[in-house]
Amino acid sequence: MKKIYLQLKWIFAYTKSIIWFLIPNICISGILAGIGVYTAILSKSLIDSATSGNLDLVVKYLVFMGSLFLVDIVLSSILSLSSTYCSTKFQNQIQKDVFQHVIYAKWLEHHKYHSVNFLTRINNDVATITNLVTSTLVKVISLSITFITSFYTLIYLDATIAILSVLIAPIFLVISILFAKKLKVTYNEIQDQAIKYNSFIQEALQNIMIVKAFCTETKSLSLLDALQKRKLELNLKANSLNLRSSTALLFCSYLTYFIILSIGGIKLAKGLITFGSLTALFQLFNNIQEPLSELAYMVPGIIKSFASIERLMEIEDMNLEESIPSVLSIQSIPLTIHFDHVSFSYMDERPILSDITLEIHSGETVGLIGTSGSGKTTLIRLLLALATPTSGSILISAGHSTESIASIHRELISYVPQGNTLFSGTLKDNICYGYRNATLLEIEEACRLACAWDFIEQLDNQLDTVIGEKGIGLSEGQAQRIAIARAFLRIRPILILDEATSSLDMDTEMHILNGLKQLHQQPICIIITHRPSALSLCHRVYKLENHKLNQVD
Repeated sequence: MKKIYLQLKWIFAYTKSIIWFLIPNICISGILAGIGVYTAILSKSLIDSATSGNLDLVVKYLVFMGSLFLVDIVLSSILSLSSTYCSTKFQNQIQKDVFQHVIYAKWLEHHKYHSVNFLTRINNDVATITNLVTSTLVKVISLSITFITSFYTLIYLDATIAILSVLIAPIFLVISILFAKKLKVTYNEIQDQAIKYNSFIQEALQNIMIVKAFCTETKSLSLLDALQKRKLELNLKANSLNLRSSTALLFCSYLTYFIILSIGGIKLAKGLITFGSLTALFQLFNNIQEPLSELAYMVPGIIKSFASIERLMEIEDMNLEESIPSVLSIQSIPLTIHFDHVSFSYMDERPILSDITLEIHSGETVGLIGTSGSGKTTLIRLLLALATPTSGSILISAGHSTESIASIHRELISYVPQGNTLFSGTLKDNICYGYRNATLLEIEEACRLACAWDFIEQLDNQLDTVIGEKGIGLSEGQAQRIAIARAFLRIRPILILDEATSSLDMDTEMHILNGLKQLHQQPICIIITHRPSALSLCHRVYKLENHKLNQVD
């Protein structure tokens, strides 16, 4: 019960933002429900007037019903427009909040989830919850109004049929509860399988060159077949549960309908009711039965929605980065970085770094070497405050101010990571990613320092050239130079190059590294590389080996 309470509290917190749009929708739905019930009464009067030959009353009721139909059309149109606005606003708000939580969460927290997992929750789960609040909730209230008004009207016309109509309600409730738990488990399994399925396709398409190079097309199709088979099994399982519950509900509905049809037919034959009354009875019976049926059929969707709420709450349980104020700014020069007896281990407690002590000053270029997996990139992650030292501290100081490194200090850092880290879009969008207001002159200068301007000028659309995800359309060397230009344009007092020139020839690499001296703000520069030519430009070179950092002579 506590879990359900927390889930309801979570959904109510979001519902408050659209409550003033939701209330009019509920009111309109209530009016439409009332029109539906009143139409049944008018139908009775219309038919009775027609059978008695009263033409004046027939015309009167026809005009009245026509007016109600027009009101129904207008209100339905307003409800449709309002519902679209309400649902889109609600969905956008939750998606924004979840996305915000993800991007501000601690970096290590992201390792628990595949990127497709996040995508599925932000898209599918949010859509399911949106439907619960903006559609299902409104329908539940509307159907309840229809049920109550129809029931009391039916009691007035025929109490026996009214009581028979609602006897089915407890049966509907019991059937829904019996299948509820199984449905929730199955829906969670379906979502997890959807994540596996989408993850497989995403990774296969992102690494299509590897698939082809290793001739694994057939194997990939076999894996896809296995995933699809499992998806089919789960969908059939969910359908089977729904089918069993819906069949039971349908049987009960038809049985009740048959009983009421028999009673109504007998009463009409005996002259106890008029033909108009019989018509009204069936319309009102349908107005009672349909809400009960629809409410019962909504149960699986409601269960699915609460499973989605649980999944989004799990995302919001991710620990956020601490927001710590800083007096340092990009104008804080000269800067000094202090690694003070820093040790670090990941969650498996395997030591990566041990007792690292290092001091780097503005204007210095420091080289970092070591075998693959020795901890070079981990050291950079600590400097970027993506991870926190297990022991020791990393300090950054300027003048009389000294602060422990935190996420806010990333504002002082420009970074060229390993690999291809470009986004789909134009070259200009990529280069200006860290400095949106850069002038064309500043962009050109950064590109020239990164040896990227020459090839950009040769492109038909130059800076407006559109590239695909991961820089499709560029060579590895060109993509690397764009990433370097992006870092050069974001002028910061600390510059990190993590294997940033690995795809470049030696002459281009030397030209770029010599360009560091031409940067307006001489930064602290940390270069991870194995090329002797690059190391020759460093003031100091350190080697990471056996978790220790030692200076190389």
